[in-house]
Amino acid sequence: MSDLPQPPSAALAGPLVSRCRAYLKHLLLDGGLDPGDLVPIQTIAAALGVSRQPVMEAVRLLGAEEFIDVTAQVGCRVVMPVPGELSDFFALFARAEAQIVAHAAERRTAEEALALSNDAAAIDARSVQLIETHYRGPEYRGLNRRLHEQVHAMARTPVASGIVMGLWDRSDFYMRVAFGGVYFTRAVVAGHRAIVAAVVEGRPRAAEDATLEHLRAAGALAVAQLQRQA
Repeated sequence: MSDLPQPPSAALAGPLVSRCRAYLKHLLLDGGLDPGDLVPIQTIAAALGVSRQPVMEAVRLLGAEEFIDVTAQVGCRVVMPVPGELSDFFALFARAEAQIVAHAAERRTAEEALALSNDAAAIDARSVQLIETHYRGPEYRGLNRRLHEQVHAMARTPVASGIVMGLWDRSDFYMRVAFGGVYFTRAVVAGHRAIVAAVVEGRPRAAEDATLEHLRAAGALAVAQLQRQA
């Protein structure tokens, strides 16, 4: 584990535990740590120029989020997703995200709808470019987050939105484990277009249905891929 990727900028500033957690999330979501891997505490500490203590605290936090299994006297390992549990997760995730998106379609202002339409068009164009180069890195994940963050802001449900946004990393981790990187295709882009159109046009039921279809399809693909790997 001496050849871990370089820490991202988010892991080079701020409180020590936050930096360590950001780096570990980077390794989990973008590559460097795979299911079943022992978490190399000392290597991560050296990469960030910190002691072992903040790394262990970050590992404990990620253990509470069920990304890492922490076993006393044994070590810390990246969790191994179980296809059946993933199926249940994506069913829950799809329903929760769909509810937030429906609120956004109902509550967005005309100015917000225009801003979303313009930003989504730019994200759409860049996404198609990345697909054509078979890109698997974190840039698309950032674009996807930007789009969904805009939609969540329109929903005006900060408590519920915060809970649902907490599921995004779990979804991205499962997709990365299943497909070896960020998973997106023209079908994914088409799903985003349908969601954005429904929100912009103020159609809550259509927004909810488009989100359910989009996330359930993605989850089914991940589950099928993990079953094949198993």
